[in-house]
Amino acid sequence: ITLSESGEMKGIIPLAEDKKKLTLVVPEQKTRTSKSMPYFLCDKSKYFLGFEWKKDKEKKSVFISTEKFVQDAYVLHKEITGSSNSKPLNAVLNFLKNRAEGIPLDIDENHPVFQNGFIVFRYEGEYVHNFPEVRARWEKYNTESNADETYGQCLITGEDNQKIARLHTNLK
Repeated sequence: ITLSESGEMKGIIPLAEDKKKLTLVVPEQKTRTSKSMPYFLCDKSKYFLGFEWKKDKEKKSVFISTEKFVQDAYVLHKEITGSSNSKPLNAVLNFLKNRAEGIPLDIDENHPVFQNGFIVFRYEGEYVHNFPEVRARWEKYNTESNADETYGQCLITGEDNQKIARLHTNLK
C-alpha cells in the first residue's frame, strides 16, 4: 500500500506476477497463536485493512470485519513508533489510526489485497520497513521486548551463555 505523508492510501501495488510472489526481508514475524497478534509493518488485510475473507460453517467464503485486529495493529505500531518524527512511520501510524477509527477505504471486497497475501507499506517510492530510522525503532523495540530471555548452554554447540529459545520458528 502506497501512503501519503498524512497516511492516506494513494494506491495498491500488487507484488505478485503470474502467481510468483516477490520475496522481501521484513521485520521478524514470530509464531502466531489463535489470539490477535499483529506483525510490525507486514501483515494480512485483517490487521491493516479491517476485513478478510473467511470460510463459514458451510465452507462458503464470507467477507467479514476485523475491527479488533486493526485496533491491535494500531496499538503495536504506536508502541513501537513512540514519539518518532519519522515521516514514513507517522504515515503508517496515521493510516492504521484511520482504520482503527473505522474510516472506510474505497477498495472493492474482491480486490486481490484481501486474498491471503501480506501487505507492506511504501512511502515516497521506498518500502517503509527499509528506512534506517524505522529499522532502528524495530531493533530497539525487539531488544527491549526480549530483555527477559533465558541464557544457558547450547545443546548443539556446547557453548555456555547462549540465548535459549522459548519457541522455535516454523521450518518449511
